[in-house]
Amino acid sequence: MSEAVALYLDEIQDLECAPLLARFVRRVLAITPGLEPEVGAFGLRFRDALGVVCEISVFGALFLVRLGREQAVEYRVRSAATACEALDALLRQHGFEATRRAAAV
Repeated sequence: MSEAVALYLDEIQDLECAPLLARFVRRVLAITPGLEPEVGAFGLRFRDALGVVCEISVFGALFLVRLGREQAVEYRVRSAATACEALDALLRQHGFEATRRAAAV
């Protein structure tokens, strides 16, 4: 985990959603190594070579996960079950796009 991401998670550790968010971020970083994290006023973003594939915003008891190049799919995460759904969708989307790019080369 990058220092910037660790500092961000430390800054929000008092929020109700912080433990679940930390687990979600660790899973994203562990199983999608091609994604680069970015921390900013928006929260967290994960990018690949083509741009943003996931954006996370924190709102106290929940965090929002927006997926896709246009962040068109949104998950309101308050539970581990919803976090798993969002992670699964990210993996399916990222895997599909990586496969499509490899086929185009």
